[in-house]
Amino acid sequence: MASAAPRWAIRATRLFAQAGLAQAAARGGSIAERWVQLRAEFAELSTTHGARWAELPWEALLSAGWADRALSELTPVLLDNAEMQAEAIRTLMLRFSQAGACDPVIGAPLVSWLVDTAGMLDRPRSYRDDPVLELVLSWLRGVARLEVADYDVTPYRPLRSRVRDVLMSRDIERGENKRLESLALLGGESNETSATALLKFARRRPAFLAPVVESLDVAMLLSKQDPALLADLAEAYYLKQPSEDPWRDSLEDEGIRGHQGGGLGTPMAAWYRGPFLPLLRRDFPRGLALIHRMLDCGARGRENILRNLGNRFGGPASKQPEGEGVQLELLGAGRRVLVGDSHVWSWYRGSSVGPNPCISALVSLEMFLDELVQIDVSPRAIATRLLRDATTLATAGLVYGFLVRHIETVSDELDGFLAVPDIWELEFGRATSEGLLHVQGPEAPGLAGRDRRRWTPREVVTQLVLAAAQRGDDEAVERLRSVGGRLIEAAGGETAPPHVRLWAAHLDWDSYSLREQEGHHVLELTRSSSKEEPRIGATD
Repeated sequence: MASAAPRWAIRATRLFAQAGLAQAAARGGSIAERWVQLRAEFAELSTTHGARWAELPWEALLSAGWADRALSELTPVLLDNAEMQAEAIRTLMLRFSQAGACDPVIGAPLVSWLVDTAGMLDRPRSYRDDPVLELVLSWLRGVARLEVADYDVTPYRPLRSRVRDVLMSRDIERGENKRLESLALLGGESNETSATALLKFARRRPAFLAPVVESLDVAMLLSKQDPALLADLAEAYYLKQPSEDPWRDSLEDEGIRGHQGGGLGTPMAAWYRGPFLPLLRRDFPRGLALIHRMLDCGARGRENILRNLGNRFGGPASKQPEGEGVQLELLGAGRRVLVGDSHVWSWYRGSSVGPNPCISALVSLEMFLDELVQIDVSPRAIATRLLRDATTLATAGLVYGFLVRHIETVSDELDGFLAVPDIWELEFGRATSEGLLHVQGPEAPGLAGRDRRRWTPREVVTQLVLAAAQRGDDEAVERLRSVGGRLIEAAGGETAPPHVRLWAAHLDWDSYSLREQEGHHVLELTRSSSKEEPRIGATD
C-alpha cells in the first residue's frame, strides 16, 4: 500500500479485484464477505493515491457476468448503506456511460436491483435531484439507441416493462423532467396507457414538455415507434396562441415556445434541436404538416406583434391587415397570399428575427430535401410538394433557396418567383445579410450549391438566361423573356419603376452583349427592358 499506484495499472488492478470476487462466487463462498474485504483494501489505497481507486471494486463487480447475483447477496449491506448505493450509481454513470446513456448490459443488473429489490424508483417525489431516476433514464437512453439501430433488445424488455409499471404508478407532475423523458423512452414496451399519460400531461402542462420533444433520443425512438404521438407532443409544446395583451413581452407573443437547454457553444437553432429531422425521415407527410403549422403560427405571431406595437408605446395600432404577405402562384399550388415579411422569408437561413424552433425546423427540412435529391428525387417534385400546403413566406423562401442551390436541374420552377417584384426585394435583402450571422452556425463544407447562397435574383436570372442560350433552347429564352414582361406588369406596367425594368432586362437575352477583353469573354447588359431607356452602368 505504501508503494506508488500509477494510473496505468488501473485496468490490471480491476481485473485482480474481479478475479477475487469471481473466486468467491465460483466456490460457493460469500461474495459479501469478500466484497467487504476488497472494498476496505481499496478504500485504504484511495486515501493515499486518490479517489479513483475506490471505484475499482464497483467497476469489477458491475462489469462481471454474475453482477446480478452479487448485488442480490449484497442486498442487506446495500440497504443499510446509502453511501455505498451512491458509489455504485456514481461509478456506473461515470465509467460506463457515454453522451448521457449508460451501457445497457452493464447497467441492467443495478437498475434491476434498484427497481425490484430496493424499490427506489417509486419513492415519493422529491424536489432534490434523484440519482436513481437519473440512472434509470440513462439506461433507457442506452437501450433506446440500440433499438433505433435495429439491435435485438429482447433481453432488456422485461426490465423495461417493470420500469414502465413503476413510472405509471402515479400521475406525472410538473417539473418531473427525468420521469417524463423516461416515460417517452419505453420503445417497444410503451403501451396505450403510457401514451395516454403523455398526451394527458401535454393537454394539462404543454409548456413543460421540453424534456420530451427536445430530446434527440426521444425523437429518434418515437419517430420510429409512434410518429403520430411524437408529432402530437411536439405540436402541443411548440405551438401556443399569441397573447392579446399589448403589454406582454414580444418574445412571449411569437406563438412558438423556444428551445430549452443548450449552453456555451450550442447554436440557438440546429437540426438536432427538436424532433424535426427524425420525424421527417420516418414520416415525411406528418413531419411536414407539423412544420407548416409551426411556421404559420410563428408568422402570424410576428404579425400580431407588429400590429400591437403602436398600443405598446402609446401610439396608434399598426394598420397592417390580417394575413398580409405576398400573393404568389407557384408550381400549380394555386394563387394565394403567403403570410410573412422579410424576416419570415429569411428564417430558413437563420439570419433574421424569428422563433428559433422554426429555424431549426427549416434547417432540418432543407437537410432532408438534400437527402431526397441524393436518392434521385427531382427538385421539381420536392418543391411542388412543399408548396402545396404552404401558408407562409418561410416555406417559399426555403423552396426558392433550395431551387437556386440546385439551379442546374431547374427549368421553369423559378418563374413564378421571378415574376413577382416583392420576391426580388426579399431576396436582395436576404442576400445582403448572408454570411454575417446565422443562429444555426456554419454550414457543412460539402453542401450542394453552397456558393449560391449569396446570389441575388440578378445572378439567378443571368445564369438561367445564359444556360438557355448556350444550349440553344429558344423556347426557354422566350419563356424567360415573358417572365420579365410579367415582372413589369406586376410592378404597374407602363408605370413600373426603372429598377424593376432593369431587373426585367436581365431576363431578356437580347439585352446582353458578349465582348472579348484581355483574353476573356465578358457578358454585359447593354440596355434595359425598354429600348428607349439606355442601361447605364450595368456591366456584369
